[in-house]
Amino acid sequence: SGVIYVSNRSCSTSYSPFTATYPSGLGSGCGNALISGSYSGQLTIAAENDIVIENDVMRSGDGLLGLIANNFIRVKHPLTDNSTTRTNCDGAENASGSQTNLRIDAAMLSIQHSFIVDHYNCGDPLGTLEVNGAISQKFRGPVGTFGGGGIVSGYSKDYNYDDRLRYIAPPHFLDPVESAWRMQRQTLMP
Repeated sequence: SGVIYVSNRSCSTSYSPFTATYPSGLGSGCGNALISGSYSGQLTIAAENDIVIENDVMRSGDGLLGLIANNFIRVKHPLTDNSTTRTNCDGAENASGSQTNLRIDAAMLSIQHSFIVDHYNCGDPLGTLEVNGAISQKFRGPVGTFGGGGIVSGYSKDYNYDDRLRYIAPPHFLDPVESAWRMQRQTLMP
C-alpha cells in the first residue's frame, strides 16, 4: 500500500533530541525509523516514536516521500561526548556520522513535537540543511544557532516547498485541505 509503519515493542525510555546518544540512545524496542538514501516511488514511512534522518534523503524522478512521526523527526548529529545529562556544550565536538550540507526531499509531519537537529546547539557548524517538500510540526524545532552574522552550530536553513504537494500527496498522508474540519467553539473578543 506504499506505507511502512514502525511500531513500539517495549519502549520504556523517553528520548529527546536534547539527550540523544548513539547508537544505544535510539532504543532497540522503541518504534524509531532510521532513514537515508534515495527513492523513486510513492512511499510514506511512519514511526510510533521518532524518525531519525541519518544522511541525505533524495528523490529521483517523480518519487514522493512522506515522513510521519508521533514524536520527533530528528536529524542525527552525534557528538564525541555522548552525555545524556548535557547542560552545555563545553568540549563537545561533532562525531563521526555528523552530516554536512544535508538534503531532505520529503513531506514531513511531526504529530506531537518537532522537526529538529539533535544537539543543534553543540559542535561546529554543519553547513546547509536543504529541505525540498513541506514541514508540519506542533512546535517549531531549531536546527542551529546563529551569532556574529553567521552560523555557530548546527545548520543554516534552505527550505523549499514542493509545489507538487498542492495536487498530490504521499500514500495515506494527511491532506489538510480534504480532511474534515468543523468548528467546535467560537469566542468573540470585545
